Amino acid sequence: MYKFLAFLMLLALPQPAIATEPQSFWLNSGLNNRDLTISPTGDLLFTTIMTPDNRFSVIMMSHKIKGNWQELQVAPFSGEFADLEPMFDPSGEKLFFSSKRPRPDRAGEDWDIWVTTREKGGWSEPANLGPPVNSTGNEFYPSIASNGNLYFTAQREGGLGAEDIYRAVSEDGKYVACVPLGQGVNSKLYEFNAFVTPDESAIIFSSQGREGELGGGDLYISRRTDSGEVGGVAT
Repeated sequence: MYKFLAFLMLLALPQPAIATEPQSFWLNSGLNNRDLTISPTGDLLFTTIMTPDNRFSVIMMSHKIKGNWQELQVAPFSGEFADLEPMFDPSGEKLFFSSKRPRPDRAGEDWDIWVTTREKGGWSEPANLGPPVNSTGNEFYPSIASNGNLYFTAQREGGLGAEDIYRAVSEDGKYVACVPLGQGVNSKLYEFNAFVTPDESAIIFSSQGREGELGGGDLYISRRTDSGEVGGVAT
């Protein structure tokens, strides 16, 4: 049913001309657009489109062929369940995203982080990252370093605030530990939607409610300290 609804939503999009000028960027559909990731080779993008009531979200994709971006289509792994916030890893061979799809090991309707791997002719069946990344709370907005370490937003006990940025450490392709970043990033307020540089030298994140903010939520950057700690100084 949801796959059918996703295609109906796609058909409802205005048919855009292929973009040749930045000011007429064709991704904007009239629905709620959010999140965008582009492959390292620059020829494939994924984005999220939400229904007008924000109750359902679909990951869409587009290929760049002969210099032109093609019309959006539902990603082959999306459309049946609520998915959002796609993000390539630095190699471009894996795509991480947040989803409410059924889990292999437990019930619940919270958001988990999943991954799909590029295969010949398409993408693999998404796999749930499991613990220690996923929990009974919500996990959002993955960002991946070159060494496999994963940064994401979570709501869970042990954090400093309502939402915090966490790092899951990767060893031999498995996540072995998950800890919140330090006070250079996290606070008693809201920190979310972080992007880490491939070498983990800096992280850009959103925060809401800090003194001196310019809007309802601003962007901040935190650079790794000399000791190697990520989340040392936010500016």
